[in-house]
Amino acid sequence: MALVPAAGAVDASLAERVLAALEGMVIQGRLSGTAGERSLTFVSEGAEALCGWSAEVLMRDGALFERLVASEDKAPLMAHVLEAAQAEGRYRVDYRIIHRNGSMRWVSEQGAGRCGEDGVLYTEAQIKDITEEVAAQQQLADAELRYRSIFDSGSEGLFQTSKDGVYLAANPALAAIYGYDSPAQLIAELRSVGRQLYVDPERRAAFIAQMQADGEVRDFVSAVRRRDGSIVWISESAHSVRDVDGNFLYYEGSVRDITAQREAENRLRYQATRDQLTGLLNRLSFAERFEEAARRADRRGDNLLVAFIDLDNFKVINDSLGHLFGDKLLLTVAYRLSQCLRSTDVLARYGGDEFVLMLEDDAQAGNVEAVLARVQEAIARPVMLGEKEVTVTSSIGVAHYPEDARNLPQLLQQADAAMYTAKAAGRARVHRFTPEIGANATERLALEMALRSAIERSELSLVYQPRLGRDGELRAMEALLRWHSAEFGPVSPVRFIRIAEETGLIVPITDFVIRSVAAHLDGWLRAGLGCPRVAINCSVQLFRDSGFAARLFSVLERHGLPPQCIELEITETQLMADPQRMINTLAELKARGLTVAVDDFGTGYSSLAYLKSLPIDVIKIDKSFVDGLQPDSEDLQFSRAIISLGHSLGLTVVAEGVETGLQHQLLRDLGCDEFQGYRFDRPLPVPTVLGKLQSMDGGPLWPWSCEAVRGA
Repeated sequence: MALVPAAGAVDASLAERVLAALEGMVIQGRLSGTAGERSLTFVSEGAEALCGWSAEVLMRDGALFERLVASEDKAPLMAHVLEAAQAEGRYRVDYRIIHRNGSMRWVSEQGAGRCGEDGVLYTEAQIKDITEEVAAQQQLADAELRYRSIFDSGSEGLFQTSKDGVYLAANPALAAIYGYDSPAQLIAELRSVGRQLYVDPERRAAFIAQMQADGEVRDFVSAVRRRDGSIVWISESAHSVRDVDGNFLYYEGSVRDITAQREAENRLRYQATRDQLTGLLNRLSFAERFEEAARRADRRGDNLLVAFIDLDNFKVINDSLGHLFGDKLLLTVAYRLSQCLRSTDVLARYGGDEFVLMLEDDAQAGNVEAVLARVQEAIARPVMLGEKEVTVTSSIGVAHYPEDARNLPQLLQQADAAMYTAKAAGRARVHRFTPEIGANATERLALEMALRSAIERSELSLVYQPRLGRDGELRAMEALLRWHSAEFGPVSPVRFIRIAEETGLIVPITDFVIRSVAAHLDGWLRAGLGCPRVAINCSVQLFRDSGFAARLFSVLERHGLPPQCIELEITETQLMADPQRMINTLAELKARGLTVAVDDFGTGYSSLAYLKSLPIDVIKIDKSFVDGLQPDSEDLQFSRAIISLGHSLGLTVVAEGVETGLQHQLLRDLGCDEFQGYRFDRPLPVPTVLGKLQSMDGGPLWPWSCEAVRGA
């Protein structure tokens, strides 16, 4: 059968139109040789679009097209063609050709072979470009491979199940979640999701109901049994898969093991309601219990009592023995309180060493005193902390609902104020809230609130009091803090320093003092004035602040000041609260160039035992000894002993609070090194200090005057 019709047999234009309508190109080829070499004898006009060469060129060089075939594909192609020709049968083969522009194309050749009358083997075939089809198939194969890879290696469990709960497919992660060795084992053994898997059989019904309503489920949480019978929690998401006609095929989805998450949530729920150290209720839970009790009390016309319990000397024990023993003490107190209270009483740890107690029934009856007495007795029993036996007492403040207040925050505030009154009265007492206590607490709270914003409002300032040597030379100055409140006017340091200590505000306030002192020293140095050492009073809280030293030295470096220009003062009482820790901390600061002074020396009960070990440079005789100085007085003997002891240890001894000429002369005769007090100058504002430094004109003598000083 020849592709080109005999003359007159068929309308030539019709044949051309038919060939033009076919996709790709039509060829006729003659085979020769045992390997089936082919030479094209006819090529339709679609050739150029297919391979870039015209039909005329391909027929002129009959072997050109075969040379376009990719080398790896030639042998398979000709094997198919030769076999079809020899059998006079049909064939189809896909292979690659190199387009004239150099690109690789996939083509599909479909035709038939025959033996001509001349005994030569021929093929007639249609060749069309299938590059896009091959690419699409490859993309589909890649997608299926990726899906299979994700399915098999995914960290989440993946599945397909029938409507009646039979697994059709599962991945290894799902098998692991459910405790099976493989997906095949899971599919073989887990034949009913509802009956074998869910701990609560109703969960399967809920799954189906939600699926029917929404066509999907998201984060469907259930408890399920693993193969070994253990229970885990899962979160399941799934959807229905349907065919093009909307017929149901299967459920498909994913499973996450959320057992660890559920356990963590349970722990968080517990932690949200309990104090982490003692296991008692925390503030939030106490507030919830109070609201419930208040509603019951309102219905019954009853009262409630809220007691604020504070351990009296816990801070000393915690600082001296360490936080581990402090925590052990709190645990012991919490256990004892739990054991001595009634089942109707509600106890919580409020924070630190503070506990709150609510008595719900018979809050006004005499048994309240009995309960609180048991509380104090339980707390006061000795406790062994390591090798030491310690005893703590408790101060308790009490407020009543609804007599004193109708909300918990106010009741706690009132009970707290009553507790502070109990402490001020000598500790280990119980005080009931009164309006007088409330007035004092309100004033204190108002002062605290104003103090919190004093730095931002620029209400804090510094004054300086000089410290003079034996001949009147300026040896140092002490920076003293002053507060002029917009609301309260001038506030005595005696009032606000205690509040700052109790609230922790002393830390940012001291940071302010350090920054101010550094700025003043920097200004005096730049003006060419003498730069005396400046003493800064420090709370023991600062030495427990791990960032204090870094902040201090950062300020000095920023102003280019040497550490020797700063003297840190700490009171002897604070020093003795935790002497060993203070020795270590002060030694580190002193090693970096700071001077260390002990203020109010002589008031500590055990200072002499530690004095030789303390890394200090200066001791300041407490003003109480200076006030009573007279010839042959007991205070004179105390002062002589302190000065002698200080000198024997190589320390500088300073007398503070010197107001009279007699005090000055007696201390000078005893060998005291430096003097500070109204005898020489009151605390001076910065402009006055600047003026006096300028008047010294580089000399050492401070221009002091005692004209207006008492006893001059």
